[in-house]
Amino acid sequence: MTPENDAGSGCPRPPSTSEALLQLQSAAVNAAADAIMITDRAGTIVWVNPSFSTLTGYTSAEAIGRNPRDLIKSARQEPKVYQQMWQTILAGQTWRGELANRRKDGHHYAESLTITPVRADGGGITHFVAIKQDLTEREHAKDALIASERLFQSVFEQATVGLVIAEGRRGRFVRVNHRFCEMVGYTAEELLHTTSHDITHPDDLAGDTEQLERISLGTVDEISREKRYRRKDGSVVWAKVLVAPLDPTEAGPKLRIGVIEDITGRRQAGAILRASEVRYRRLFETAKDGILILDAITGMVVDVNPYLIERLGFSRDQFLGKQIWDLGFFRDIIANQDRFLELQRNEYIRYEDKPLETAAGGRIDVEFVSNVYLVNDQKVIQCNIRDITARKRADRLLREQNDILSNSHEGVMIVNLVNQVSSWNRGAEEIFGWTAVEALGRPPAELLGIDDPGVLSALRAAVERDGFWNGELPALARDGRKLTVNCRTTLVRDQAGRPRAHLSFLADITEKKQLEKIFLRTQRLEAIGTLSSGISHDLNNILAPILMASGVLRDNLADPRDRDLMALIMASARRGAEIIRQLLTFSRGIEGERVPVQVRHLIKETAAIARETFPRNITLIEEAEADLWPVIADATQLHQVLMNLCVNARDAMPDGGELTIAAENVRLSERDTQLGVNARNGPHVLLTVRDTGHGIPRAIIDRVFEPFFTTKSIGRGTGLGLSTVLGIVRSHGGVVTVYSEPAHGSVFKVYLPATPEGDVKPTSIETAEMARGQGETILVVDDEEAILAATRYCLEGHGYRVLTAKNGQEALAVFDAHRREVKIVITDVMMPVMDGLKLARALRELDAAVRVIASSGLEPEAKSTELAAGIIVEFLSKPYDRSTLLAAVRRQLTAAAFKG
Repeated sequence: MTPENDAGSGCPRPPSTSEALLQLQSAAVNAAADAIMITDRAGTIVWVNPSFSTLTGYTSAEAIGRNPRDLIKSARQEPKVYQQMWQTILAGQTWRGELANRRKDGHHYAESLTITPVRADGGGITHFVAIKQDLTEREHAKDALIASERLFQSVFEQATVGLVIAEGRRGRFVRVNHRFCEMVGYTAEELLHTTSHDITHPDDLAGDTEQLERISLGTVDEISREKRYRRKDGSVVWAKVLVAPLDPTEAGPKLRIGVIEDITGRRQAGAILRASEVRYRRLFETAKDGILILDAITGMVVDVNPYLIERLGFSRDQFLGKQIWDLGFFRDIIANQDRFLELQRNEYIRYEDKPLETAAGGRIDVEFVSNVYLVNDQKVIQCNIRDITARKRADRLLREQNDILSNSHEGVMIVNLVNQVSSWNRGAEEIFGWTAVEALGRPPAELLGIDDPGVLSALRAAVERDGFWNGELPALARDGRKLTVNCRTTLVRDQAGRPRAHLSFLADITEKKQLEKIFLRTQRLEAIGTLSSGISHDLNNILAPILMASGVLRDNLADPRDRDLMALIMASARRGAEIIRQLLTFSRGIEGERVPVQVRHLIKETAAIARETFPRNITLIEEAEADLWPVIADATQLHQVLMNLCVNARDAMPDGGELTIAAENVRLSERDTQLGVNARNGPHVLLTVRDTGHGIPRAIIDRVFEPFFTTKSIGRGTGLGLSTVLGIVRSHGGVVTVYSEPAHGSVFKVYLPATPEGDVKPTSIETAEMARGQGETILVVDDEEAILAATRYCLEGHGYRVLTAKNGQEALAVFDAHRREVKIVITDVMMPVMDGLKLARALRELDAAVRVIASSGLEPEAKSTELAAGIIVEFLSKPYDRSTLLAAVRRQLTAAAFKG
């Protein structure tokens, strides 16, 4: 953890959350597509955003300080509209409506306007916020909606996952795609006469009902769950289902869209549904064209069909009797006269570069095809006018899509029917290292680094049989990097339905797979840690009375052999306590004192111990930078990390070798976060422990940090060494990694967050003699009878008077009866009825001078808070021995006397 900056640190104060939010809001308003105007109560403009200038033609400087009625008001609006608007907003209500206003250049435009009053803290209206939307984009929006609907229909029918649209509580199917029909084994016709409820596995119905109810009530925007469907043949298919309202703004019963992914295995899709294509193709082929009949000599309009009248918005009389270049929608008179002369000469002309203008001012891209022919011995001209606005928009969209595919970070590869790459985008270049020039004409197996010819052969066969393939492929980049690639391949057909090429989308998921592996391993370790934490608590309560009582009994034994046996019992209990402490370190981290620590000193101490105790055939090498950054840490715990890693290295070199302990300053960046779940940017000290031992087999390297996992023989290891290292490093916000090759040794790296500007303060070890009491009264509270008895016997044996209680409520009663006598309260934290921390707070309310010592086999999360607030004055971690208990009592009695 990193200390907070203070005023004297010299570091700039980072923006507050509210400041950052205000900056984001300001940026959002300035970037808004709608025009935004703020006026004072009198209607004078005080601020406009850039979109206002775009809409009206007035700059911010021209608009501010002026009234909108003088700036943009037109004479096309009835006065009562403005009267109603002002009555509404002055009443404190929001006004919405449409107005016809005037731009700076004199042109009129329609806008949708929303005006909202802004109130001061006192409630009075101070300003008005107006949001304007240009309604001339309506036609464009309509066209976009049509294109969007077509795109939705195309995506819906050709999606590689199941898609359904349903309604009602039981999920009556309104529309289903082919993929979903394949998944459940029903035809679309059959599904349209049933419901999702009917084909859902009975065990999943309750979950469906609950989730759909939440969507109906609007408490969630979407739901995602895994469930089972019953296929028509009686088998079961598992699916991941995402359900959301098709239109969240729709009133009344809402249609829902469901996205269903088959997770029982990637089942192959069948042929693409033809019915929808035929239906929409028929609509396209039978669409009407605009038709004009002209006199071939004069160019006068003789007749016009209803479609063109309706499409352009002019009346029939506005067409008839006029020359074509005099019509309002032909703006380029000279160009059209020239085209007419060309038509008279050639009797045929075709062009599509002259758009038409509708009566409402809209633009239509058209294809003009004109022919001259005889009618009753007179030459006439028939002009077929086809609206190609959608086609041109599609062409532009296609060009944009090609640009997107070319510049996409995802690889795009097209393979022709002779198994040669015909297209290779920039994303594929970045993933595999082959340029497009190098890739074209080569077989895909060579570019993807796939040696097994059966892999891609099976893929091609699946694509040609089913139309697509989706899965993961092991690949090799040009520089030798091993990759995992998600491949989605589709069979592309020509207009006649014949296979044309294979289109593949290639995504590099190597890093994702590595992170998933790390995440799963972390979850497994956390689960084991939670179990270890609970076991440790119970064992600590068992060992606590043993440690306290054995010390007292040892002093009372005269026979040296009995004293030695008692010392053996004490040593065994301490060994058990040490193992438990390691378990707690792994599962939760031991919260010791965190101060700036110089790692270089710890390395020297660890190396000195290793040189004295390790076999002489192991050569110890120290490599620590002279200017290592300090780390905020518990020095004792870091010492344990180094010792555990060194002992692990020693055991890996039974025949001797080299053991290297190194340290250096490093700065982690964004790309380094794949080191582990806790990895973060910034300065770190990197500790490296390297050996030349037998190494760790790849089959078990992912398990080395699991508690109780060991490859050592019985009696030579507990399997807690590396799990303890992991727990300590994580509690310090660090990351530990391991790399090993059999017969070449192992390298453990520990990344610890550093404080380059921190000062290292010397640490001291406090010692206390087992001084005797003077009859002071101590209240001991614990729900464990053995701990209660041992603590009482120990304290009474050293001159203290002891009162006991088995829970918090009982302790409050005892304390109230002996309030003037009790000097110290020693309480367990985890107790029934009332726990220790609640007891401590209650005691402080009764007597602010009482000193409470808390103890527990697990350090509670509220420990630091209670210590900082003075609710508890000291914390003892179970199991503790007699000397630790007596020293804590003496410290608090001394502190109470000094304070008094």
